[in-house]
Amino acid sequence: MKYRVVIEPDEDGVFVAECPALPGCISRGKTRAEALANIKDAMTWYLASLKKHGEPVPPPINRIREPAAGRIHAVVQGIPRVDKQRACFR
Repeated sequence: MKYRVVIEPDEDGVFVAECPALPGCISRGKTRAEALANIKDAMTWYLASLKKHGEPVPPPINRIREPAAGRIHAVVQGIPRVDKQRACFR
Protein backbone atom coordinates (compact mmCIF):
# COMPACT_ATOMS: atom_id res chain seq x y z
CA MET A 1 0.00 0.00 0.00
CA LYS A 2 1.30 3.43 -0.88
CA TYR A 3 0.70 6.60 1.13
CA ARG A 4 1.50 10.23 0.43
CA VAL A 5 4.15 11.82 2.63
CA VAL A 6 4.70 15.58 2.94
CA ILE A 7 8.14 16.84 3.94
CA GLU A 8 8.64 20.47 4.99
CA PRO A 9 11.52 22.35 6.59
CA ASP A 10 10.60 23.86 9.96
CA GLU A 11 11.82 26.97 11.73
CA ASP A 12 14.46 24.96 13.66
CA GLY A 13 16.22 23.88 10.47
CA VAL A 14 15.05 20.25 10.54
CA PHE A 15 12.72 18.54 8.11
CA VAL A 16 9.30 17.39 9.30
CA ALA A 17 7.65 14.47 7.52
CA GLU A 18 3.94 13.76 7.83
CA CYS A 19 1.59 11.16 6.38
CA PRO A 20 -1.80 12.93 6.09
CA ALA A 21 -3.70 9.64 5.67
CA LEU A 22 -2.41 8.45 9.06
CA PRO A 23 -3.43 11.10 11.62
CA GLY A 24 -0.62 11.89 14.05
CA CYS A 25 1.98 9.96 12.06
CA ILE A 26 4.76 12.57 12.01
CA SER A 27 8.52 12.30 12.14
CA ARG A 28 11.56 14.49 11.50
CA GLY A 29 15.18 14.39 10.46
CA LYS A 30 18.22 16.58 9.96
CA THR A 31 17.98 16.00 6.19
CA ARG A 32 15.12 15.21 3.82
CA ALA A 33 16.50 11.70 3.41
CA GLU A 34 16.61 11.14 7.16
CA ALA A 35 13.08 12.50 7.58
CA LEU A 36 11.84 10.17 4.83
CA ALA A 37 13.56 7.15 6.41
CA ASN A 38 12.12 8.06 9.82
CA ILE A 39 8.56 8.50 8.53
CA LYS A 40 8.73 5.14 6.75
CA ASP A 41 9.59 3.53 10.08
CA ALA A 42 6.82 5.47 11.86
CA MET A 43 4.29 4.45 9.21
CA THR A 44 5.25 0.80 9.53
CA TRP A 45 4.62 0.87 13.28
CA TYR A 46 1.43 2.93 12.89
CA LEU A 47 -0.05 0.44 10.41
CA ALA A 48 1.03 -2.52 12.54
CA SER A 49 -0.70 -0.95 15.56
CA LEU A 50 -3.93 -0.40 13.62
CA LYS A 51 -3.95 -4.04 12.53
CA LYS A 52 -3.04 -5.29 16.01
CA HIS A 53 -5.97 -3.39 17.55
CA GLY A 54 -8.42 -4.38 14.80
CA GLU A 55 -8.87 -0.82 13.62
CA PRO A 56 -9.48 0.08 9.97
CA VAL A 57 -6.45 0.80 7.82
CA PRO A 58 -6.84 3.96 5.67
CA PRO A 59 -6.96 3.29 1.94
CA PRO A 60 -3.79 3.92 -0.07
CA ILE A 61 -3.51 6.82 -2.47
CA ASN A 62 -4.62 6.39 -6.05
CA ARG A 63 -3.02 9.42 -7.67
CA ILE A 64 -0.29 12.00 -7.14
CA ARG A 65 -1.03 15.72 -7.04
CA GLU A 66 1.42 18.58 -7.33
CA PRO A 67 2.83 19.75 -3.97
CA ALA A 68 2.37 23.30 -2.74
CA ALA A 69 5.36 25.65 -2.93
CA GLY A 70 8.06 24.71 -0.43
CA ARG A 71 6.68 21.23 0.16
CA ILE A 72 7.96 17.91 -1.06
CA HIS A 73 5.64 14.98 -1.63
CA ALA A 74 6.89 11.43 -1.68
CA VAL A 75 5.00 8.21 -2.07
CA VAL A 76 6.19 5.43 0.18
CA GLN A 77 5.27 1.80 0.51
CA GLY A 78 3.71 1.03 3.89
CA ILE A 79 5.13 -2.31 4.98
CA PRO A 80 3.60 -3.41 8.28
CA ARG A 81 6.39 -5.73 9.47
CA VAL A 82 6.88 -5.80 13.19
CA ASP A 83 10.09 -6.63 15.01
CA LYS A 84 8.94 -8.60 18.06
CA GLN A 85 11.81 -7.14 20.12
CA ARG A 86 10.51 -3.57 19.82
CA ALA A 87 7.49 -2.12 21.57
CA CYS A 88 4.60 -0.81 19.49
CA PHE A 89 3.07 2.34 20.95
CA ARG A 90 -0.31 3.68 20.01
